[in-house]
Amino acid sequence: MCTPSESCICCGATVAPVEDTRQSQTLSSNSPVDTASHDENAKDVVKIRIGLVSGKVLAEVALQPQDDVAVLETEARRALGGSPCDLVHGSRLLLSGQSVQSANLENMSQVIAVVNHTVVKSWNSEITYELLEFSDDERVVRRPKLVSANPAALVAADPEIPTTLCFRIMALPPTRTKLTAGVANDEFRKFFGKGFGKEENSWGIQWSLEKEAFEAANTRRHRPVVGDLICITCDLLKTCATVSLNGKIVDMFNIPSEGSYVLGATLSTDCKLSITSDDPLLQC
Repeated sequence: MCTPSESCICCGATVAPVEDTRQSQTLSSNSPVDTASHDENAKDVVKIRIGLVSGKVLAEVALQPQDDVAVLETEARRALGGSPCDLVHGSRLLLSGQSVQSANLENMSQVIAVVNHTVVKSWNSEITYELLEFSDDERVVRRPKLVSANPAALVAADPEIPTTLCFRIMALPPTRTKLTAGVANDEFRKFFGKGFGKEENSWGIQWSLEKEAFEAANTRRHRPVVGDLICITCDLLKTCATVSLNGKIVDMFNIPSEGSYVLGATLSTDCKLSITSDDPLLQC
């Protein structure tokens, strides 16, 4: 699981240091996860509740004693919109590789999800396309007319701890251009590229802003509008990244563990994005 953290970013509460009693084993997003969909009427089913320090309940999962506790982390991350977290039971950190039984989890045990990531506060003007316009201490970025195609607003990913970038759409006029968001290596083209998800060594989502084109290509995907919140998380230790829209995961990606990475968006014409602390995690 993630590196132990002593504070819950979603509510500022302090968590006592946890005792790591085993050698940490990384849960890889490349490995298939057992969904542990057992018959809840079975005699040996163990129901476990996952919650936040604030008391908010995220999920209740039914497992068998021999199941890996990594299933709990998967469910917690899904409930948190893909955000990385540590799971704590009492004073002990739960680690992938432990079984429910070896972790001393009994029926109706409660584990606490401690959100553990760096939340970006502003765009990085040094690596962002230079013709984009910044305001509000570089928290707001806007694409003016008549600039190069797919201009990118970027931030750097922390190699040691998961990084989360959340921005709210402040302006999004319908145009023939696209809004893309995601993760890429640090050689990502800042202009005249193909955007996140199509540019080489990038992973992300592309939204066409023409209604007809969007509906043809995204029959099950929400079309972004002003006020929507997009969050991107990059976890280099677990080689995974997620893109969420309004707190719901849109897509998840496996990324290489080596190299330096950036998170960001390429802006459509007259699009304006504002980095915010309105991550759904902070509303708990």
